[in-house]
Amino acid sequence: MKKIVIESRLVTRNTGITGYFENILNKLLLLHPENEYLLITDDSEKLKKKIRFKCKIVEILNKNKFKIQSLSDFVYGTWSFPKYLITENADIVISPYYDFIIPNKYYNKVIITVHDLCYFEFYKIYKIRTILLANYFFKQAIKNSYGIITVSETIKNKLKLYCRFVNKDLNIVVCYNAFENYIIQSKKSNISERKIKKILYAGGFERRKNIDNMFGVFSEYLKINKQVLLVITGNLKYNKQFIKKIKKFQLDNHVILTGLISKDELNNLYINEIDGAINLSICEGFGRNNYEAKMFGIPLLCSDIEINHEIVGDYPIYCDPYDKENILKNFIKLINCPKHKPLKSIDERFQLENNFIKFYSLVNELI
Repeated sequence: MKKIVIESRLVTRNTGITGYFENILNKLLLLHPENEYLLITDDSEKLKKKIRFKCKIVEILNKNKFKIQSLSDFVYGTWSFPKYLITENADIVISPYYDFIIPNKYYNKVIITVHDLCYFEFYKIYKIRTILLANYFFKQAIKNSYGIITVSETIKNKLKLYCRFVNKDLNIVVCYNAFENYIIQSKKSNISERKIKKILYAGGFERRKNIDNMFGVFSEYLKINKQVLLVITGNLKYNKQFIKKIKKFQLDNHVILTGLISKDELNNLYINEIDGAINLSICEGFGRNNYEAKMFGIPLLCSDIEINHEIVGDYPIYCDPYDKENILKNFIKLINCPKHKPLKSIDERFQLENNFIKFYSLVNELI
């Protein structure tokens, strides 16, 4: 039996990382119960709801101790989590991210996850303190880890270039975002063409998501045709900064904020409500919502960047995310594009079983 510490704080955050790591973590607990697992978090109650199997959950710093989330995460990564690790004699540490200090006794016993390189490729759009912290955590994690899990070949190739100068022997394994087959088996909608079109945005609210250009172009299009609604999912309904942007572009009457929704509710949106999807992000590690649109046969407008070509190929309508005229021209194409047939099966690259095998092979190699 091996003792495995899993840094599980981000599993409770309802972000893209949550969706990615939750499936892998539950499969690990199910298929290899012979090991002793310690799941470390700052919110044990939320984590219990995410984990399907009985295991030990340890809360080392409650997220409510600090009013500012970034300060809480900083203390967790630089003090609470490393201090906890020193008291344990674990055989291996696994994390869905890299924002913590690795104590000396765990050098080369850690597997981290790198989802994207936005802080390094687009550092000018972030705050200086964010960039400095990201660089510090990233460099020491790569130097002292045994391996990296990443979410696409695009990111792996970029990581290889970086690791040549920091830790050329680091193992880098691609475990794509995985999709559950039940999505594909959902019934097709018989809905007829509607007068009012609904365009889905499910990409969240970060600086790299290019929200201003998306809202600006949408506002311009409404001067031509007001029979369009932008449906936005995620934890943005009460986000003051996001609401300000909606007001700034005078979109109050043309935006539907769903708030956080379940997988079944999201499926229902794709099947019964949505006529198109948009994602103008300038940087992604995978772009899960792009592939979801393809799965359901929803016309997609997205940025012409390398990762999108890897994940969704020639399926989308591509645009230059920096050129508003180009975005508007292609947004008009999106509105007029009919729905495609849903995929009959998920790409083998993105099936959970295939990716878990690669994930566990790296874990087992280290053990």
